[in-house]
Amino acid sequence: MIVIKVYGLPQPGGSKSAYVPTDKWGKPYISKKTGRMIVNVVDANKNAPTWKRLVREAAKNALPPDWKLLEGAIEVTMMFFMPRPKFHYGTGKNSESIKLSSPKHHIVKPDVLKLARSTEDALTKVVWKDDAANVDLHICKRYGTPARCEIYIEPLR
Repeated sequence: MIVIKVYGLPQPGGSKSAYVPTDKWGKPYISKKTGRMIVNVVDANKNAPTWKRLVREAAKNALPPDWKLLEGAIEVTMMFFMPRPKFHYGTGKNSESIKLSSPKHHIVKPDVLKLARSTEDALTKVVWKDDAANVDLHICKRYGTPARCEIYIEPLR
């Protein structure tokens, strides 16, 4: 089993924006290689690239130097731990205690599927050849400190 721990605030991915870059005369750039118009696709979440970089770095540090990309069926578990907002805690001498009225589960954005999507994309070409090989994907999001993602990867036979 491969275990990867990524420390930082998990960021969602999936929503994309596309645009056609143009020159100073408003004409689209054309690829010299393919002859087609160039289209740039960017993640709508400006923090997603930073999160993906953290995921890739953590994965590279967790893997042996001679790592070969996984190609067969894979089972992946991703556990996202999100910080509680300040208003979930008491005040004064109770500032370390969670209020009874605070929710037990993290039922606010970001969506757990979008968190998994950005993390899974970041691991492609680092841990596995293609994320289509992930045949069992278990994901959850919880409140926890520090903010992080724990990833457990098991090649299936």
